[in-house]
Amino acid sequence: MVRTHWLYLPVEMKARELHAKLLLGYHALKEGYSVLIGEHRKVEEASMQLPPGVFLAKGCTPGYRKKVLTSAKANGHGVMELDEEGLIFSDASRYIRQRMSAGQLKNLDYICCWGPYQKHTIERAYPNLPVPCTITGNPRFDLLSPGYRGIYQEEADLLKKTHGNYLLINTRFPLYNGNKGIKEGDLSAETAI
Repeated sequence: MVRTHWLYLPVEMKARELHAKLLLGYHALKEGYSVLIGEHRKVEEASMQLPPGVFLAKGCTPGYRKKVLTSAKANGHGVMELDEEGLIFSDASRYIRQRMSAGQLKNLDYICCWGPYQKHTIERAYPNLPVPCTITGNPRFDLLSPGYRGIYQEEADLLKKTHGNYLLINTRFPLYNGNKGIKEGDLSAETAI
């Protein structure tokens, strides 16, 4: 099969993004695309040398975003964005300020949204949005469907064997997960919980 379409899938956080990007890449391969998946900067560099295609931007802070989007467009790529941070945010104005940039909308061809809240937030901030903004979901959720749950079975079995029955609460504790950890004088874990 001659592949004439390219899909560039940069990954920043392997634990969070890799399996979903592999799933997306698998389906793109079935549709005849050549797919490049890898560490974000390496995919950016490769996309400057390889044929034009679709670059799936993952959202980022405005300065870095400008560099990534400008480079992708300059190299002839169509640019779609699916912001990895777009699922849950409590402050819409902060989300727009930290994750979007009116000046960079010209470098996007398409905005993919996790759901209606993100889509509404973007469209309310940019009422004359020059690119399509569509709810697509995220392949990370597709991995939770029955057909793909087996991917994690071996790891799940190991966790059950190691820890027995347990309750997993998926959240973040930025006070404790910061780059520098807990500082002296911060609340202790015992008093915070």
